[in-house]
Parts: sequence; structure tokens; C-alpha cells
Amino acid sequence: MPWARAGEWTPDFPPPPRLRICLLRMKLARYLPFTNASRLRGLCSAIAREEAAVRARTDEQLREDWARLRAEAVRGGSGIPGARATTQAFAMLREAARRTTGMRPYDVQMEGALCMGTRMIAEMATGEGKTLVAGLAAAYLSLRGGGVHVATVNRYLAERDAEIIRPILDFFGITLGVLREKDNNDKKRLAYQADVTYGTGYEFGFDYLRDQLKLLGGRRQELGAELAGRLLGSATPGSDTVQRQARHAVVDEIDSVLIDEAVTPLIISPPSGTKNPSESAYLCADKLAERLEKDIDFELDVPRRLVALLPPGIKKVYTAEFRPPDPEVLTRAWHFYLEQALRARHCFELNAHYLVRKDKVEIIDENTGRGFADRKWREGLHQAVEAKEGASISPETLSEVSMSRQLFFRRYAHLCGMTGTARECAGEMRECYDLSIHYVERHRPLRLKYLPDRVFRTWDEKMAAYVQEICARHSTGQPILAGTRSVQRSEELAELLRAAGVDACVINARLDEQEAELVARAGELGRITIVTNMVGRGTDIKVQKEALELGGLMVLGQERYDSPRLDRQLAGRAGRQGEPGTARFFLSADDYLFANYGKKQGETIRRARAGAGGEVSPGLARLAQRVQREVEATQRALRRQTARHDEQFLKLKRHFAYT
Repeated sequence: MPWARAGEWTPDFPPPPRLRICLLRMKLARYLPFTNASRLRGLCSAIAREEAAVRARTDEQLREDWARLRAEAVRGGSGIPGARATTQAFAMLREAARRTTGMRPYDVQMEGALCMGTRMIAEMATGEGKTLVAGLAAAYLSLRGGGVHVATVNRYLAERDAEIIRPILDFFGITLGVLREKDNNDKKRLAYQADVTYGTGYEFGFDYLRDQLKLLGGRRQELGAELAGRLLGSATPGSDTVQRQARHAVVDEIDSVLIDEAVTPLIISPPSGTKNPSESAYLCADKLAERLEKDIDFELDVPRRLVALLPPGIKKVYTAEFRPPDPEVLTRAWHFYLEQALRARHCFELNAHYLVRKDKVEIIDENTGRGFADRKWREGLHQAVEAKEGASISPETLSEVSMSRQLFFRRYAHLCGMTGTARECAGEMRECYDLSIHYVERHRPLRLKYLPDRVFRTWDEKMAAYVQEICARHSTGQPILAGTRSVQRSEELAELLRAAGVDACVINARLDEQEAELVARAGELGRITIVTNMVGRGTDIKVQKEALELGGLMVLGQERYDSPRLDRQLAGRAGRQGEPGTARFFLSADDYLFANYGKKQGETIRRARAGAGGEVSPGLARLAQRVQREVEATQRALRRQTARHDEQFLKLKRHFAYT
């Protein structure tokens, strides 16, 4: 439609004149009075000046003032408070935080909340109190009505953050709901009816898809069936939906959700779509895959995780030698089973891409490092991995409905969020979501020191130096956070340290339930904590006073990630709130980054002149940055392709809606 732009809320009907004015005012609200950083800080000064008058008000008077602001915002039509009302609202929120929690939000925290209140992304460093900032922004957005969804990284953080912010919301009578995956529909519906609802981003998406399935079932009824159901007192299809149309979303670690997970679709696979698995077909394909030769029978693309049988291979798998035990049970062409078996063998690694727990395969989310028992690969790949590992082969599911995360979050009229690593994806955020990024200054100066990368020719040479540096730092009592890429790498490192006579605590997808407790102790004197990227987001590490005198937390990255944002997330665990800290990364030509995306650059490192222990010039670390830029460009192109697909889908939807 000509009045709608990409990334904006687009209702399923042409807007009336009043709504057009409201949409225009929403656009202007992003620029007036919040055009730039100076205007945001000017508002913070205005809030500080308002604070004395607000502090003189009683609790009951503050509640009455809040109710008046809400009534004015709703009565105004657009639901957008003016500059004066915004100043008053945030001054009252700051005072409520002081009275109920004993925490008076800093100016930088108010700046971050104001930024999100104007549909922007706030880039805030680790330890700057983003939990409180998100709560203040959600409370402010609740003035407009329509519901506010606060999406967190995981279930633990959703419940923890909700409890932290609850006293402030209760002070003003703002209702709060928390989504829990195992809750029944009645409990979820109650949570969604609240003014502010906390939950994980994927749970908001899955509940939306489940509701769409229920509504779709209602449309497929025969003529008169709905009326007959009402007369008989039975529930009508679609009446069991849990969500209401929320217009506001506050997303924690927004770059992870909107960028890293953008191409990972939300998929609902109901039990009714299951097939009876043919275990014999998967097991047979797994055994026969060993006899197929790379580059002769099949070609392999490990970075993209693709396998394709070549003509000689296709001919071979249909010979009597490769015949399946029972062709009648096959649900697709036989060579497809072989291709999936080859993908499972060559593209997916145990303890890197998945876990085997209680005879079941659990997928590890590579962006968060967490295991998910309820996720499955599609089109028989999950069953091929189960056959490879000798686990119980589960039923194959058929997806009934799916939706990209990009399309889901673009449904919100007011989308905003915060993260510590947004600047690298500023252009893409503007292009895909029409979101600007505002950098919020630190409350205290940064004292995190980055040491030069150490580069080695081989993995073994690097690991010898890596363990040696951990032991040397440990001997001084300095706490160490060792960042690894996968569960397998974390456990291998723990074994190497154990052999060197040093004990370490390991936090990975196997121990995700103990994450919060273990992370809380990572800053203790003399403690070594080995982590995967699941600890890179949403957690703070508090360092003991004695350890601060030794230089604070030392972060040692075992290798560089595919994205520099993930490197910054790991390094950012140290140096929180102006504390001292140090970060360093180790590289080798055998690292995953070079082996899968930069073979040429890896060979350059391998041929470089080396000193003692196989260490080469630290200047070669720039090759990793070059490969990271190439990987980012490839991933960006894939996300743009997904966005174009979404645009075509929306065009078709509008076409059929108006014809």
C-alpha cells in the first residue's frame, strides 16, 4: 500500500483519516523532540529539574498524576505523550524506582529509556543496568495502551527481570505478566492481558503462530457451524487464542534477535503432522553413506552445510548394492535419505551443533550456545543425525505454519531495544527495520584493556600457549573467563587444564540450568571459568574487590567468532561499570573461521615465519577481521533475501485481502 513503508506497522485494512494522522505523528515522534543525542540529554536535564517537584508528591498523588498522564495519552488518539508529559512520566518513574527499590536511575539509564521510548535502539555497555532501563521504557510505553512485550534472551532472564521491575510497575498499578512455556492457555492469556508482559522472543512468536492456527481453523468451518456452536454453548474455533494485538515491543540483545537469528524461522509442527518413521531407512542410509566418496560421488559445502550427490553417486545409490531394506516405507526419493545422512556426517558435529542427552538429540543454538530439546531439523535431517549417533529415532514432523523472525517483529508498531553491540549492524537495522541506533555514554569511563591477539600456525601450538597463559594468570589469583566456541571445545580445554594441575568450572549447554549460579562466581579470586557463547549475552559478572586489585577479570578468547559483535560481547564480560579488566584472543590457521570461510588466509598464517612455539606476527590477526567481514557480507545477503521474500508475501496477502 502506498501509505505503508517497510518495517512499519501495517494493519490488514486501509487506515481511516484519523489513523493516518496517528501514524504520521508516530513518525514525527521519532525525530521531535528527540532529533539527536543533545536533545536526548536535554530531556534528561529536564527530568532532573522536574525531580524536586516530583519528590515532594506523596505516593497517592504520584499515582493520580500517572493516571492523568495515561488518560491524556489515550484521549489524544495517537497515544504519544508530548515532550512535557514525557518529562513528567520519566521523572515519576525515576522517583518510583528510588522509593520502591532504593535505586535511583542514573542519567545514562534515563537516556537509554528515553531512546527506546522514541522507537530507537540504545547501545549500552555491559553492567550499565539494562534490566532497569528496559523496565522504565516498558512502563513509559504502557501509558499509550495496547500492551508492551519485553523479549529477553532466555526464560531465566525473563522471570528475573520481571521480578526486579515489578515494584516499580506495582507502584503505579501497571499490571505485569510473565510467560512460562509450560503454562496452560488460561495462564498465558492472563499474562498477555497485562499492561507489560515479559517472556522470551521465540515464545512470543510461537504463541502468535498457535493463535493463527486456531483462527485459521475457525475460517475453515462450514457455513453456519459457528452459530450452531454458540447456540449449543460450545467453544467457537479461535476463541482459545491467548495473545492480544500488542503494539509495543522492547527487545533485549536486539541485534542477536533481529540480525543473528533473522533467518531462523519460527515453525509450529503440530502432533497431527507426524509421520511414522522408518528406522530401517535412516539406519541403512547412515551405513551406506560411509561408502560414498567425496568429489566422486558427492560434493560438499561445509560452511553452507549443503551436500549434493553427483551423477555417479546418484547412479550408485540406485544399484542393488545400495538398495534400501524396505522401499515401501520410503516417504521420499531414496537418494534424498543418503544426502541427509552425508550432511549429518560431514556438516554437523556432536557437542558443537547438537548434544545427545537421555538418548535424544538436542540442537544447540549457535547464536546463544544453548540446547533446545523441543527443536528439530526438518526434512529428515534430525532423524539422520539420530541414526548417526545411535539415538532413538523420533517421528518426523511436518511444519504446518512458519514465519520469519524479521516478519514477526516488524508487526509491532513500536519496536525498540538495547544491546552492547549495535554499531556494526546500524545500516542493516535502518534498512530492514527503520530503526536508528543511539550510543549511550558509560556512567563510568571504560577501563577494559585489549591486549594484542596471539597468532599461531597450528591449533596444537596455539592451545599449548593458551593453557600456559591461563596457568600463568591463575598463579597470580586473577579470575579468568576462557571463551570457547562449542561444548566440545570447552570440555577439551577443561581436560588440558586438568592435566596441567588446574581445575576449572565449565558452563555450556549441558549445564544451562546452573548458569546463573556459576556465572555469579566467575569473578571470585583465583577462579577459572570456561564458557561457550551462551554466557556472552544477558549476564553480568561481579568481580571481588581483591581480584580488582590484581587487574580485574581476564577474558581469554580461544578463537575469533564469525562476527566481531560476538567477540565484543565476550570481551565485554570484563570491565563492567568502570572496573579494570583485560581481554585477549588467540588465533591459529586451524580455527573454525579459517577452516570454513577463509582457507586462503589460513594458508597465509600457516606459511608465515614462526618464532618459539609456532607463534607468528600478531599483525596477521587482521586476516581474521577480513574473513569476518566476508562472512558478515554473506549473512547480510541471506537476510536481505529473507526480507525480500517477506515483502512478496505481504504483497500477496494484501492483494488477496482486497480482491
